[in-house]
Amino acid sequence: MAPSMPVRLVDKDGRPISADNPLAVDAEINAESIDIDLTGVSTEAEQEAQTAELTAIREAVQGTLDVDLQNGMPAGDNVIGRIGTPDIVVPVTPTLDTDAYSDGDLLFDSTQISNAVRVNNHTAVIQTITIIDKDNQKAPMTLLIANAATDFGSLNAAPNPSDAAAETVAGHLEIAADDYVDLGGASVACVRNVGMLVSASGETTSLWIAAITRGTPTHTASGLVIKVGLLRS
Repeated sequence: MAPSMPVRLVDKDGRPISADNPLAVDAEINAESIDIDLTGVSTEAEQEAQTAELTAIREAVQGTLDVDLQNGMPAGDNVIGRIGTPDIVVPVTPTLDTDAYSDGDLLFDSTQISNAVRVNNHTAVIQTITIIDKDNQKAPMTLLIANAATDFGSLNAAPNPSDAAAETVAGHLEIAADDYVDLGGASVACVRNVGMLVSASGETTSLWIAAITRGTPTHTASGLVIKVGLLRS
């Protein structure tokens, strides 16, 4: 078998495929979209070998690559390289009970953090947590991060998850009363450099967040907004 020689892909007009001359992406890539430049391949045997390789490439891509730049590629899809900035901030608005809480009650149950990781069953690092307390309660709390929509129990009552539910917890984080800055009618807490490595399950790119209050706040139903800053690989 003839040794493999370096070649370059060119378009049908003989121009090298590059960042300045990419393959068209408004249709399926097919056998007519690519050609091969045999410049510098000196022997007939080498040319035949490279032509055979091109045929194999064409057969491999025929009808298999369909690129849609308008709709984008959702998280979880297999990709050839990863494009774009991976780090994101995901805001979530949990549902709260409107009666006064007692210390140790479930403040809110599992609330989805969408696209927390880039690929199913992958990892991310929770780097920052920002809490917007529109009710200005400034209550300390324990945040629970889970890799499933775990049922931690009833709001405004002591948490009571099953053993299997407890196994979905990926970590927890304390928010102290001193973390809040009073803005008058609202308050904001921000915890930086959390550095919590978390992993999604095999079926999703989402994580979930729940909380246990460590105070006695009274909230409106959507009085908290939590912004989760994630470093995604």
